[in-house]
Amino acid sequence: QLAMEQTVARGEFPGPRLVTTTPTIDGVGSSGRTDLPGGVPMTSPDQAKGLVQGYAKRSYQQIRVYALLTKENLVALGQASAAAGLRLVGKCPDRVTFEEAIEAGQTCIDQMHTVARGHLRSGFEEPEHWDRFGVDVLNLTAHHLDFDSIRILAQQLATSQTWNTPTLVWHDHISREPSENMANPMLKYMPRSAIPAWEAAFGRFAARSGSDIAVWRKAKQAQARTLPQVVAVLHEEGAPLMTGTDSPGPFTIHGFALIEELEKFVEIGFRPYEALRCSTTEPARFLAQSDTWGTIAVGKRADLIMTRANPLQDIHALREIEAVFVNGYYLTRKDLDM
Repeated sequence: QLAMEQTVARGEFPGPRLVTTTPTIDGVGSSGRTDLPGGVPMTSPDQAKGLVQGYAKRSYQQIRVYALLTKENLVALGQASAAAGLRLVGKCPDRVTFEEAIEAGQTCIDQMHTVARGHLRSGFEEPEHWDRFGVDVLNLTAHHLDFDSIRILAQQLATSQTWNTPTLVWHDHISREPSENMANPMLKYMPRSAIPAWEAAFGRFAARSGSDIAVWRKAKQAQARTLPQVVAVLHEEGAPLMTGTDSPGPFTIHGFALIEELEKFVEIGFRPYEALRCSTTEPARFLAQSDTWGTIAVGKRADLIMTRANPLQDIHALREIEAVFVNGYYLTRKDLDM
């Protein structure tokens, strides 16, 4: 990724322009491993400064955190990241509330897996072991959220200018029945070898929850229906949002998944203009680069897509791309179809 970032920056390749995040910094579970294969284990706050400084020297631009980090390790990474001038981004760790992540200095929270932690209705207790894929956690999120406390959280996110990338499309895809995912015509753009790996992932998600896959999928479907309501509240309260997809997660295909995410934002009440900002002006603002890109203006970077119809009137117009301008390259429809 670091090499590709530089290749694109030199104009040797159309794109995409990259903002690099570090390998995932994670805690260690009962298995003795990080949650994500290839994660960087962190077991003590004393490691934070060395990890962050090492990645800063390699020119990474953001520090990425993950599910098994403890609160004290997250706080240490937040302090070290701030000292190095790098953003702390990633998942809200399983044992940390969103409010605690904000306080620790996390500036963007991905996927909203654990938004229910600290935000359940009175009378519902949090499970002792909080696993974002557990059936109990999925059902608590789906059926027992306290939306008054979610609204207070949204106000805090707005005040602190802590961004969220909800990745609604990812939650939707992994909750679908296999036949529905296999009917996606965009699978033609993926290697066939990806499909068995994706299908195996569903079994792993269910297995770690101790449930069979049918029970797990039903709980995940219920959670996937509730998370858009959370995003709607965040939007109403002015919490900053960006679009993300977690591609190439199971059946979540680069590019096309981003269009689906924008369509989902519109479905839950965003105007097309507001949804499009979450893929343009808001990322530029998040990166403090609004003066160079994110809007169409003289002197700004001309990374643009041209559509056949107006997406401000119908967000589905993004599915009919006529041309792409990126990094000084002009790609016609013919080029894109090659």
